[in-house]
Amino acid sequence: MPVSDLQPADFLPKRMEAAGALLRTKTPLTSAAFDQLKREAKARAFRMAGVSKITLIEKAQRIITRGLRDGLGNEAIRNRINTAFRAAGVKPLAGWHLRVVLRQNMLGAASVARDRVLRDPAVLKGLPYWQYMTVGNGKPGINGVRPEHAALHGKVFLATDRFWLFWTPLNGWNCRCTVTALTAGTFKRMSAPLYTLNMAGAVVRSDGKGKAVETQLDPEFAYPVDVDRMSQFMMTGVKAELARLIADRFEDAAKKVSA
Repeated sequence: MPVSDLQPADFLPKRMEAAGALLRTKTPLTSAAFDQLKREAKARAFRMAGVSKITLIEKAQRIITRGLRDGLGNEAIRNRINTAFRAAGVKPLAGWHLRVVLRQNMLGAASVARDRVLRDPAVLKGLPYWQYMTVGNGKPGINGVRPEHAALHGKVFLATDRFWLFWTPLNGWNCRCTVTALTAGTFKRMSAPLYTLNMAGAVVRSDGKGKAVETQLDPEFAYPVDVDRMSQFMMTGVKAELARLIADRFEDAAKKVSA
């Protein structure tokens, strides 16, 4: 079957498998340790706000990873996490709290995994255009879409455009934006303008017409991603950052003693 004939459902099994693998490589951390990291290192970590026991955080990470692998729904995963908390003598998290944890981590892993699938050379050749999509219709506030993301809704870029180094979803906490890959023929039939991210960091039309799009990256997510994004989830990145923080603290302590 030609790549151009692929449908979103064809990517689902590989995306979920890859999402579970990516989530498994994140480093489990308490909120106290997580808050000390740089933005880039935070992308490689797994945490649960309000949970101070690292053993429970590790347990929850394993449950979510296995849930992705086995195709479990959110409710089943939440029940397993709550069971683990009760077994440890800890009060289960509120329903809304667990929903936020699951949504952010599962959507984040799935988004990165799908990005890796779409960057496969064969897929990229058949689907060379990517369209930024929100869960709204381009109007701020629809389904809770923030203005910065609504401004990008429906806009098409080359898959190789530097825009995607910064704006590949997720682009904020609770972001539900996605990327729709398009064939050259589909893009041509749309009769839509092509956009790009210029060297000044502004989103503009490739043909130079019109004004720059009024949008801005979330400061917590405003860092460039790697081409395949896998290195964001390598444990060594977080461990090196933690080691640096520990070294800095010892150095500060030594200065106080010598003073």
